Amino acid sequence: MKRFLWVGMLLLLWRPAAAQQPLDKREAMRFGLRVPPQAWSAMEEALEAEPCDPALPLGVTLDIPASWAGRPDWPALERAAAAVGADHARLTIATEMPDHSRDQFLATLSERMGSKATALELSLTPSLAEELSREGTAAEALSIKRWLALLRGRSRAVVLLGDLSTELASVLSPLYAESLSAYVDGYAAGPFAADQLLPTQVPRFIQEHQLGAELLLHLPAVHTAIAAQLLVLAAGDRGATWSDVGGDSPATIWRALCTLRSDLPRAMGPGYATEATSLAGASGPRTDIDLINLLDPDTMVQGIVLAPTRPHSAEGTLDLHLPTLDLASPKLLPLPSGTSFPIEAIPDLGKRETVLKVPWKGSPVLLLFDRRRSALVGEQHISVVGSYHLPVEVILARNQAVQEEQNQFLKNYTAKARVQYHFQMPGGTGQLPVTFLNDFFYSKQGGSAWVQRQMLLGGLPWKGRIPELPIIQPAEANTLPMALTLGHDYQYRYIGQRDIHGRVCYEVGFKPAPHAKGNLYEGRAWVDSHSFLKIKMEVRLAHQEPPQVSNQETDYYAPYKDADGRTYWLLSRVEGLQIFSMGPVTLNARREVTFSGFMVNNPRFAELYKTAEASHDQILQETSSGYRYLVHHSDGSRTLRMNPKHSWFLGVAGLYHDPGFSNTLPLVGAEYFNSNWMHTNAQMQIFASGALNTVILSKVRLWPKVDGEVHGTFFLIPMLDRVYRNGQEDRGERLKHLDESVSGSLGWRMTPATKLAFVLSVSYRGFRQSSFTSPLFSMPSNHFNFGGGLDFTGAWGGFSMEATWEVHHRTQWHRWGLPGLEDEDSLARDYRLWSLAVSQNFSLTGTQKVALGLTWLDGERLDRFSRYQFTWMGPQSLAGFSGSGVRFERGSIGTFSYTFNLADVVHLGLSVQRARVQIDRLQGPWQDHTGVGLLAAVGGPAHTYITASIGYALHSDIPAVKGQRVVFLRIWKLF
Repeated sequence: MKRFLWVGMLLLLWRPAAAQQPLDKREAMRFGLRVPPQAWSAMEEALEAEPCDPALPLGVTLDIPASWAGRPDWPALERAAAAVGADHARLTIATEMPDHSRDQFLATLSERMGSKATALELSLTPSLAEELSREGTAAEALSIKRWLALLRGRSRAVVLLGDLSTELASVLSPLYAESLSAYVDGYAAGPFAADQLLPTQVPRFIQEHQLGAELLLHLPAVHTAIAAQLLVLAAGDRGATWSDVGGDSPATIWRALCTLRSDLPRAMGPGYATEATSLAGASGPRTDIDLINLLDPDTMVQGIVLAPTRPHSAEGTLDLHLPTLDLASPKLLPLPSGTSFPIEAIPDLGKRETVLKVPWKGSPVLLLFDRRRSALVGEQHISVVGSYHLPVEVILARNQAVQEEQNQFLKNYTAKARVQYHFQMPGGTGQLPVTFLNDFFYSKQGGSAWVQRQMLLGGLPWKGRIPELPIIQPAEANTLPMALTLGHDYQYRYIGQRDIHGRVCYEVGFKPAPHAKGNLYEGRAWVDSHSFLKIKMEVRLAHQEPPQVSNQETDYYAPYKDADGRTYWLLSRVEGLQIFSMGPVTLNARREVTFSGFMVNNPRFAELYKTAEASHDQILQETSSGYRYLVHHSDGSRTLRMNPKHSWFLGVAGLYHDPGFSNTLPLVGAEYFNSNWMHTNAQMQIFASGALNTVILSKVRLWPKVDGEVHGTFFLIPMLDRVYRNGQEDRGERLKHLDESVSGSLGWRMTPATKLAFVLSVSYRGFRQSSFTSPLFSMPSNHFNFGGGLDFTGAWGGFSMEATWEVHHRTQWHRWGLPGLEDEDSLARDYRLWSLAVSQNFSLTGTQKVALGLTWLDGERLDRFSRYQFTWMGPQSLAGFSGSGVRFERGSIGTFSYTFNLADVVHLGLSVQRARVQIDRLQGPWQDHTGVGLLAAVGGPAHTYITASIGYALHSDIPAVKGQRVVFLRIWKLF
């Protein structure tokens, strides 16, 4: 009798707090054996000697104390887990934390046991909880979330947090403001003192912070079979999702639990369909016997456990009164192991109850009976009115778990990385592809590094050492959107499910929280719904270091294996768009990064990186401030240059010829560029070549979303100005003019890809006669021209556009020209111009690219000196017609260009342009002009780059212009 006496006392103390389950409770009762490391061998023998029914599996909890975790015996754990798996039992791993190497231990445990275990429990000891509480709420939450994520890893096991006690509950409560619940599937509690088993604060804590979470109750160790059975039955009645019980004889407890599991119907758990109204013996009510109600909601089989609550319970026949008449087949099963037998059931129609006659021997018994199906007791029909999806916090926590597990085992990797940029001005068809061929190195300690093996300009190899160019990279974000902690910097939302490369993925959107500070991302991520791996992510970082104003990129991830066969999901491809503010316009740089040839956890990593450092190749090293150059010195050493280089100097030499100049112009000069002029983050660019000189000073974010620029252009050699009448030039009207101009603009970035600029300009135009000018020709006045207007630019992927509107005023302007041939608008001091240019660029295979462009130019009250002319570059460009003197008031220019590389030695570009223009919108005829262009570029020695372009006037409605040529040869040298 004493063997179950103390269990009965617990049942009596427990009963007032017991939470009876309603009829629709449909969870099967789950229980099992808990064993510490020293009993694993005995457990293995017990399971082999008496396998449980695979259709009714029990559970086994392998209990790992901190001492074992500090010096793990992984083979012993593997053997124990294998024995549990062979017996078809559910495996739970409950571990305390070691004193050292906690992250590595949890990651290794997850990797070894995650695929085998049904549940993984992290047990926080009181000392560890106290240690964490001293760190502050945010740091404490971060530590626990990191450990839970490491324990989960790539496993789909249930992750539990224990040992939930009254003290630990008070420590954990503040952490739920930090989204701790997203990392926890359930909780574990106990074992508690024998007179309490489960304090009421534990289920109350779960109801308050994570309603519906599972609870694993660790029961006290016992010595007898009957005690083990009663404890697990009582645990279910108390509200635990499942329980385990330990003891000094694993074989005895295992046998008792197997027997109980086989005696209980499959879906039977805590609950009742009808509750006893009284229990009496021959001498009256029996208060010394407690009842535990069980129910199988599928078959409507009800069970009642009768257990004595004090010693020497009197034997006899018990009358158990149940307020129902629909009972059938009552039978009694003595515990812990006995043969069931039927008992008498007496219906009382008057009282509408049934009295069961229960033979009582003073020991626990299990009473089972059926409920007849009726209108009130029968099948339920359920209709689905909606679908459930995981909360976004849980999705991210699962993703971070697999990522954190990967980070623990990922020591390093190397790869080949091809980084390609395609620069494009709005409205133009020209592109400049710049490619870097890199060796990419990543290590957990050193971060990432890019070893630049080769640079290609226009697809052609740069000869000599790669120069230190501006580091074209996105600015660093203060907080990553998919970082381990679900902090307060970002707001997340569940968007839906999408198919990404054949995988069903959760689509999650994120953006900076309203109160968040610093540089943050916004975008979307796609997380695999099965593995919770990150498959794809789109991000945009709006706040960049000048001159960048925005960066958008799409990251793709793919699986790669190390030598041991472990799989890692790493960044495989990046497609991005970086936007630069260059004065009144925006410059687009499409960025493509492709990784290949991965070597994960490469044992030769240190050797390979040391070889790279010893070379003369440029190396970009990751730092907390972004990438910085590792400068190579003559003695072979390298130092990190934290202050990036801001200034560059280029020499230029060449020849330029077009009909607008009397002679071919030699060009000898230099260009200076400084991206942080006078430490103001302003950009200074000076180009001096004798004939043409420019100075540009610009600053991004002069005010929020407003950029400023001052631009000066100065010619030192006059240009010819021609007039064509009846298809031939009238030399008597040929003049020379010299232009100097200064403009300023304020550009409002409406979006990262669009800008509206307000432009003011002043220019001086001086005229003089040529050797052919007629003495009868009245010269126009030298004058200043004041202009103002709007310039809108935008670029979206390969498409771009530019729209302009200008108004101009000329000073000191009077009638000019030959007598009788004066232009009707020759006295107009004010005139207006407007234009629209659009273009679309396409990338074909390799270095082949195609571009299409269309420009419309128009104006009002234009005369000879304010009409449009064809130029060598820009929206008015027409191959072969620059300097021809053809003028027009309105018209269109269409462009087709094709660029490719020839044997990777010469970069070639072919273009065909056709213009249809009208000299005078009121009376002038429409004219057609067609030009073709050829561009060739080659990398020269000693850091030089040589380009040559030829434009040819293939067709013109002005016979004198047809066949003209424009030639431009340039040699650039970077110092």
